[in-house]
Amino acid sequence: MELIHLQPPRTEFIYCGIKRQLAALLKGQLQIKGRRIGTMRERYSKGIAAILSTVILMGMLASCGSTQPKETSTDKPVQKEETKEDEKKGTDAVNEGVTAEGITFPLAEPVTMSMFAVAAGYTGAELPTVLAFQEAEKNTNVHWEVTSCLPADLGDKRGLLLSSGDYPDVLFKSFLTHKEIEKYGQQGVLIPLNNLIDQYMPNLKKLLDEKDGWQYITSGDGNIYALPELKKKGIATILFWQNNRWLEAVGMKEPTNMEEFYEVLKAFKEKDPNGNGIADEIPFEANNSVPPIYLYQYLQAMDFNTFCAVDDNDQIVYVPRTETYKEFLSWLSKFYKEGLLDKNCFSQTIDQQYAQGPSDVYGYFYSWSPSETVGATLSQGYDYTVLSPWGKNSVSATSGFSEGGMAITDKCKTPEIAAAWADQFYSEEGGILAVMGIEGKTWRWREDGKWEYMVGTEYGEDESTVRDNTTLQGSAYAPMAWPQVYFKEEYHDATNVSGSLEEDRISETCGKPFPAIQLTEKDSKRTAEITTDISDYINEYMAQVVTGKTTIEESWDSYLKQLDVMGGKEYEDIYNNAYQSMK
Repeated sequence: MELIHLQPPRTEFIYCGIKRQLAALLKGQLQIKGRRIGTMRERYSKGIAAILSTVILMGMLASCGSTQPKETSTDKPVQKEETKEDEKKGTDAVNEGVTAEGITFPLAEPVTMSMFAVAAGYTGAELPTVLAFQEAEKNTNVHWEVTSCLPADLGDKRGLLLSSGDYPDVLFKSFLTHKEIEKYGQQGVLIPLNNLIDQYMPNLKKLLDEKDGWQYITSGDGNIYALPELKKKGIATILFWQNNRWLEAVGMKEPTNMEEFYEVLKAFKEKDPNGNGIADEIPFEANNSVPPIYLYQYLQAMDFNTFCAVDDNDQIVYVPRTETYKEFLSWLSKFYKEGLLDKNCFSQTIDQQYAQGPSDVYGYFYSWSPSETVGATLSQGYDYTVLSPWGKNSVSATSGFSEGGMAITDKCKTPEIAAAWADQFYSEEGGILAVMGIEGKTWRWREDGKWEYMVGTEYGEDESTVRDNTTLQGSAYAPMAWPQVYFKEEYHDATNVSGSLEEDRISETCGKPFPAIQLTEKDSKRTAEITTDISDYINEYMAQVVTGKTTIEESWDSYLKQLDVMGGKEYEDIYNNAYQSMK
């Protein structure tokens, strides 16, 4: 089943014909030690000059020493000692530098490529207008012709684009699903990135080595077809927010199971918790990008890429075949019938959800942050928090690696430049640019030592608007690593709740991450074939049951039989057999 879910450049050099001992020595000499003085552009201008001088020297040595082909160094880079001041480094840009295999940014001559990307969900800002994207273009001399679409249209437009044959060089922030990555990778639409990562992406390669992350982005045929977004381990899906003001108004506590959740929804519906005297409350909000099926994870931690879960007997089960799923559909049907679930949950767009949010009509809703849906005014303080997991195997956890941030297609004539361009966002400073923007323009250090987004500027009156207009956050995963400084507790302002703070809290009680199951190329192709045929059937059946067009009692057996005819049991067996063979 395909679901749309709606997070100093480290310079490493590869020296031709140089012994490892000499390379390690020179890497040690390339460390840049210093205090945080002024802006990052000021501090690194001297460092970059020193680095470039050293590179010229190394090029002379290499040209004299060998004519053999270049080899990728396997030496571990020497780590710079970190201090609190180092952690607090800001950036007013990701400055020019050198990546592996001799690509130097900014390029001497501009290169232009084409890109498909989603627009920001809260403001509709398109990438060419986003400050971080503009800064990345300026610093590299790599320019992009961007085709954009709104989040609500992303799934359909992405599929049509890839099927048409008329697609761009790069898919960026396009929420490529696991199924699509496998399918279009095997078809040759998406090119393998293994060698590009090895040769042109030292920042990402270093992180994958350190975090043992290769397994999470490698397809069954051994190739990597999409770049990941790297974040702290936490919740695997979009966050489920609850309105604490409403809970207080109806005199109830946070629900801990489905029965209690139902009672809270009823109270939200009947007791006018927003106090306006109008029966306008929507207890449970959902939309066609984040449908009500996402609530299932509170009954059982589920992997939304495969739609599988690990049961109590340590077996992989295909969720649409389980009794737990049957029970879940019964609950959704009850919610819908009694007006507790938004009647438009299968048809309305996420943009329509955003439009209604500031009117204080939602009890529970899915969003990356509360302000994204209800606006800055309603989301002050801790009026909204994420619903806590309901047990030890409740709510999907993540490994910290999210697929589909960026893919390069076979249309791209300069894939090495596209890869090197993306690698800037996997450094600490590139991550700061991607997630926080530019120091002094979009965020700042306060006197108490904590950082904050700057609101009330040309970039927006509230944090959500600032993030949409200046960073790569939101709407879809991006090829980037969230910077360490973003998560450091001593730098957080805990006055207002945020998605990252709530993820930290919830992740402590989440279920275990779904295992990184590697299928054979044959099995990978077969599962892709099955899901292509079966996804629409599962979606249609869910909508029919929830909206009351059929009942679980009269239709479940025939549904299950047809599901297995279409390959449901075979799909489950493929994943379970692969999982058991890993033990």
